[in-house]
Amino acid sequence: MADWSGGYVTEVAYPYSYRGDMNPVRIRALLTLAGYVVPQNAVICELGFGQGVAINIHATAIAHSVSVGTDFSPAQTGFAQALSEKTDAQMLLVDQSFAQFCVRDDLPQFDFIVAHGIWSWVSEENRQLIESFVARQLAVGGAFVFSYNALPGWSVFAPVRDFMLRYADKMTAPSTSITNKLNQAINAVHQLRSVPAPFSVLGHELVEARLQQMALQDPNHLVHEYFNRDWQPMAFPDVCERMQAIKLDFACSANIVKHLEEMNFTPEQLQAVGAISDPILAEYTKDLFANTDFRIDIYVKGKRALTPLQHGNALANLRFVLVKPLDQLRVAFVTPRGEAEPDPQDYRAMLRLLADYQPRTVQALHQQAAARATDSFATSLATIKALWAANVIAPAQSEAECQLVQARVQAFNRYIIGQSLYDDKLAWLASSMTGGAISISRADLLSLLALQMGIAESELLAFVAQVDASLTVDQSSIECFLQYRLPMLAALCSL
Repeated sequence: MADWSGGYVTEVAYPYSYRGDMNPVRIRALLTLAGYVVPQNAVICELGFGQGVAINIHATAIAHSVSVGTDFSPAQTGFAQALSEKTDAQMLLVDQSFAQFCVRDDLPQFDFIVAHGIWSWVSEENRQLIESFVARQLAVGGAFVFSYNALPGWSVFAPVRDFMLRYADKMTAPSTSITNKLNQAINAVHQLRSVPAPFSVLGHELVEARLQQMALQDPNHLVHEYFNRDWQPMAFPDVCERMQAIKLDFACSANIVKHLEEMNFTPEQLQAVGAISDPILAEYTKDLFANTDFRIDIYVKGKRALTPLQHGNALANLRFVLVKPLDQLRVAFVTPRGEAEPDPQDYRAMLRLLADYQPRTVQALHQQAAARATDSFATSLATIKALWAANVIAPAQSEAECQLVQARVQAFNRYIIGQSLYDDKLAWLASSMTGGAISISRADLLSLLALQMGIAESELLAFVAQVDASLTVDQSSIECFLQYRLPMLAALCSL
């Protein structure tokens, strides 16, 4: 019997998840920060969309968007297609392999091609198919955004992963479920680590850190991460060479934290990087200092730099909106040097100005909420980038674009809220402001459902407990929802 999976794990479903890195509104803002011309249209392709949460939310919440995507799993595609029927967003979702999809001759030129969790986990043949597709279908000026396991960060654990895969194949019963195979392989690694061996890779601190991280992760995610037949970490310069061969140039990281170099590296490290004139090698040097194990990057076909005046104007006109209730936020994020937590004095005034959940331009935030009268525009911009890195604020669409998508965002979110009665698969609402998703708990979704049904605020706790008694929720949580989270959700998600 033919194996349509191509070695990719199909025994367990890919987790329901949302990746904001793939949001074109966010991608445009990052390109602007880096000083490049951005794609103006929103014809979007997602390769390997999983359960289709992100592609549906972006199609729903981004103005003038047309979204096309493929995922080889018919079950996942069926779920994504059902979700796409809840609005009038223009979408085409199919369950084709890359060998089928990447040779289609009926697809448009795309402004954005995005792929999360694909590049490192498919065969070399499929990578070449993707490259050929991007070379042909990405519009001039368009962005290709994709993630991959990177070297040097995986160099230590790669042989351990290889052992785990072989152990599962050779030392477990064929009838064993794939998640149990994974657990048995992990247990075998722990047993080997207990054997004295001074020079063993198993004793390396990075192996210990990786195993500790795995213990906290969803088993289904771990199976997809570690047990695909194809699993290939790559060094940044090698990936750049492949992209340059199809006329794409590296623009910047799609991880906003990477744009905060002074927080990521010491002055001595930055000086060493600055001494390297080749930009690709300089970027790779940062990976060596940070021991980078995962990259998500933006490549552009026909990259064009903004002039200094254009760049300044584009930065000034970027819009940002608060995406966390002020009572529940902590401004901190993880860097290669550890956790960074900016001085509250630097951002307190900005957060107060954004507390109404209405977008402000960078220029307005600088003029009206700079921490000190002497702060430069660059200082205010650095504060905004730090707030973005902490997921406290996010780039916002224009007012006109927000209005264009409001009706279909409302329809989509009504469906998500209604589905919370049955399960907790969908934990995101679409945002007409950010063009992306706002994470939300099932308890809050059920509270929204109760309010839509006309149930009194005083009865929300009883309703939530009746639907799912296992949820950790009490009256104080309900009161916090009503006072803090509900106003945020109403503003950002057009409720």
